[in-house]
Amino acid sequence: MIELMIAVYGTIWWLVFKKFKLIPVNQWSVVTSVLIGISFIGFVLMMVNLYQPSSSDGRSFVYTTPIVSQVKGKVIEVPVEPNKPLQKGDVLFRIDPVPFQNKLDSLLAELKLAETRLKQETYLMENNAGSQYEVDKYGSEVDRLTADVANARFDLEHTVTLAPTDGMVTQVFLQPGAMAVSLPLSPVMVFLHTDKQYFMVTYKQNVLQGIKPGLEVEIAFTAIPGRVFSGEVDRTLPVLGEGQISPSGRLLQFAAPVRPGRAPVLVIVNDDLSAYNLPIGAQAQVAIYTEHFKIFGMVRRIILRIASWENYIFLP
Repeated sequence: MIELMIAVYGTIWWLVFKKFKLIPVNQWSVVTSVLIGISFIGFVLMMVNLYQPSSSDGRSFVYTTPIVSQVKGKVIEVPVEPNKPLQKGDVLFRIDPVPFQNKLDSLLAELKLAETRLKQETYLMENNAGSQYEVDKYGSEVDRLTADVANARFDLEHTVTLAPTDGMVTQVFLQPGAMAVSLPLSPVMVFLHTDKQYFMVTYKQNVLQGIKPGLEVEIAFTAIPGRVFSGEVDRTLPVLGEGQISPSGRLLQFAAPVRPGRAPVLVIVNDDLSAYNLPIGAQAQVAIYTEHFKIFGMVRRIILRIASWENYIFLP
């Protein structure tokens, strides 16, 4: 854009000094015109960057959930397909249920026997032929086995792992025969919650005072050259990662200055992007048009469209 502004100013200079000779050419007029040009271009760029800010650090993203098996066992089926849309409750994978069913059957048999003995001991005590101790003993046994049966049913039900929400699994490396374990650090796949997609862009902190919800936004995706899409500011996130302090056994140290973090801004894309092969995580240049010095918004629109057309040539 600087080159374009220099070319425009150079054309004006040529028309004034050479073509129509409105001003005589001498050392004073040349130096003055150069200084005016530099000051004008610098002023325009400063106002555009401050009040109509743009950032090339915009990306689409979704939340992900590492899928960890609730029980340990051998995987017998993985019906999920990579990148295929899933609905909440669709099966992701199944674990061999036989050991869990056998355990449940065994516990149910023990519970049935304990309930029978409890009835017998209760009957004997009511007829002065038994003791309260035996009734309490088998009552406690029934309670314990009831809890064990509930846990066994839980384990059996979770031999089938289901999709937690609408979404998809983009990479499926799990195959039948693998051993799934119930460890948080050993997920078997990553689930993408595509029911809620977001677009985030980060800006330098010196433009934050002019950014507020509802402002007009234009987005130029690197993956879609020559197109500019409309949107609006949703909100700015109130906390930066640089402001986080974690508990530890050491006091804070400030030996080196902390670099100023970039402020994240959530953006709503108003245009429909479903017709484009746009992957999650796609990068884009995003311009926000504030309510201050709106005249410079036209300059930003030109700059953004030039950048969009440059995506045909300058590949990242």
